[in-house]
Amino acid sequence: MSEHVGDRSKPEAFARQMQRVAWVGYFMATPNKLFLDPHTYFPCYHLFPVGVQGVASHFSLGHMRHWEPLRMLSAAELRQMFPEAEGKSIGPLGTNLIVYERKPGRALAAQFAGQAQKTEVTAPARL
Repeated sequence: MSEHVGDRSKPEAFARQMQRVAWVGYFMATPNKLFLDPHTYFPCYHLFPVGVQGVASHFSLGHMRHWEPLRMLSAAELRQMFPEAEGKSIGPLGTNLIVYERKPGRALAAQFAGQAQKTEVTAPARL
């Protein structure tokens, strides 16, 4: 997902915003920079010059048929953007990266808030 956001500053801003607004926690998955590009299935596609990417995208074996700017992330970059989160490589040969964080204090507060709302609801009066 973050590979579609833009150049270096935009994925970082996206990560900060995601962490800021996440009340209970968050989860994000992104392709691993060090493997096949999942949009084209070309190895190291993100390292090609833009002109070569434009031509190569027309021969894509994946779902991307027209060039669009992508910025793939490495595990180290993802850890830097999400320092409090757990991170893992998943998929065959670690083709994808995930980060996730659960904020237990907030999750508990949200759970109690939900219970309080349930107890405050009263049955409608009978006629």
